[in-house]
Amino acid sequence: MKHQVRIYSLATIISCLFLNGLFADCPNIAGDYRGVGIGFGKIVDGQEIINIPREEANVENLTVIQSGCEMRFDYTDFLKGLEDFIPVRSRRGNISGNLISISEVFLIVEAQEGLIISKNIYSSTGIISDNQIEFSGSGELSGSFEGINFSFTYQNTLSLQRKIDGGDIFGGISIGNDWYTSSWFGTYDKSFEPWIWHNEHEWIYTKSQATNNIWYWTTNMGWLWTSDEVYPFIFSQNGNSWLWYVVGSSNPRWFYDFRTNQWFDVILIN
Repeated sequence: MKHQVRIYSLATIISCLFLNGLFADCPNIAGDYRGVGIGFGKIVDGQEIINIPREEANVENLTVIQSGCEMRFDYTDFLKGLEDFIPVRSRRGNISGNLISISEVFLIVEAQEGLIISKNIYSSTGIISDNQIEFSGSGELSGSFEGINFSFTYQNTLSLQRKIDGGDIFGGISIGNDWYTSSWFGTYDKSFEPWIWHNEHEWIYTKSQATNNIWYWTTNMGWLWTSDEVYPFIFSQNGNSWLWYVVGSSNPRWFYDFRTNQWFDVILIN
């Protein structure tokens, strides 16, 4: 494989960024979370009304999966005594800025033998902030169990905190299968560590131990230095110069060289 370096104007780079949607307003929330779920509600079973008191349950592991501005996660509704009635299901929502909106309608679902759910409506809003998500939602469910009709209304909250891998120098969060995502360094695969496959920087090699002092090597640019405090500014040992990397650019990757005062890109040629 060969790499080609080309010079570009600032106008060309900025226009390409917008055309490729690299400034999309969808923060990366994928990863593993832990937290607390709270729920309460009311069941009308024939002529009987059953109030379900406020109950709290710990969430040890919940994985949020994201594709673009869409997300989903699997969990059991946290309502005491209803674990057998409400199966584990996937919640799906849309991300816009720091908000997540979930709105779902299920019709005619047989959850288990003897239980028919004829209507299941749920809506929730999540607020994203600093590796946390705070959900607040409500639902309505109706159907029959062993021939007796029932209806169920409930409210729940879900407070989630991202699990941080303290051993990852980029402060990355596991998103499964040795893939990690870092709030400042992007997404990468650690299957062949200390070699790392980065979605934008391709293969990099590093044995650094601290997020504030990271030396890494690439086949096309040699040794580079950065940290969580200065990235996307990168120091090039080969060029003895500071570079600014245009975050999100990939094949070609765009850089600005402060020593030569020029834009250039690096493109992989198979």
